[in-house]
Amino acid sequence: MSKKDEIMDILAKNESTQRELWQALKISRSYLSELLKDLEKDGLISRKKVSERTVIVSINRTKTIRVGVLKASEYAAVYLTAHDLTDLHIELLLYNNGLEELTALETGKIDIAFAPVVSGFMLHIVDEHLVITSACARGGSGIVYHKQSGDIGSTMFSTMDLKSRIYSGYHVEKIKYFDSPEEMISNFKNNKINALAIWEPYYSMLKGKNKKIVESDKICCGALMLRDSIDEHTKLFLNKFRENSQLLNDGKRWNEAAKLMQQNLKVSIKIILKSLKNYNFETGIYEKDIREAIENFGIKVPEQKYSDFICKISD
Repeated sequence: MSKKDEIMDILAKNESTQRELWQALKISRSYLSELLKDLEKDGLISRKKVSERTVIVSINRTKTIRVGVLKASEYAAVYLTAHDLTDLHIELLLYNNGLEELTALETGKIDIAFAPVVSGFMLHIVDEHLVITSACARGGSGIVYHKQSGDIGSTMFSTMDLKSRIYSGYHVEKIKYFDSPEEMISNFKNNKINALAIWEPYYSMLKGKNKKIVESDKICCGALMLRDSIDEHTKLFLNKFRENSQLLNDGKRWNEAAKLMQQNLKVSIKIILKSLKNYNFETGIYEKDIREAIENFGIKVPEQKYSDFICKISD
């Protein structure tokens, strides 16, 4: 990571004084001044002198997009887009589960959350400002099991939750919820649960296990946003994301995407490439997909809620 990226990471969390940045980065004052001058020239930061010795440095939110992702190869097009848009500072923030990520969206810590559609719709019911602007992909998950009975691990209010219900015959008392894929896999390997509903690349990573694909055509995640955060920069990101999704569907840029994801996923490039074969990177959003998922949870909502949840963004 470059020193400029380190500065942007620090400022993404909170504004800082120039002295605090110097202490955190452990570089010379002159080098720091040079870096800040470049970032200010590019419009990524602003500096404000509040006293003779104190300069406050803050991030320019109009040229910075904070994007939340989970530990999944479904977001291959997100990583490619963050890499491509060099005129913007795209900060990718990694979360363990969708509920944690959507909390960050609601509290203004991120601008776009690539998170489970089901979780997003549940939150939309109580906050109509939260909308879905694009889908990510279909497929890319399944059931891995020791035996076809007993407890099954899942994540709450997600496509994995839905698949767990279908697999267990809607015996929800058999579903055990976990906060991260690592925690779920650990419990499975230690025989504390008999099965788990897991997404890629972990589905491909669990070799030599019994596996079953359940409802392979389901939309899993989408680009979730608050209406008032949609601007020219987020539109640019989403349009580029859709372009990259189509390239992935055409079998292009797989190696590049795998290399970009490897550090966050901590999985071999070989496994990531294998996992990409199990996705259809479709970005279209359809009311019928959302309605079917929600009704499978036994939840009834007014029809208008489904159309209100969808916000299609064009150029």
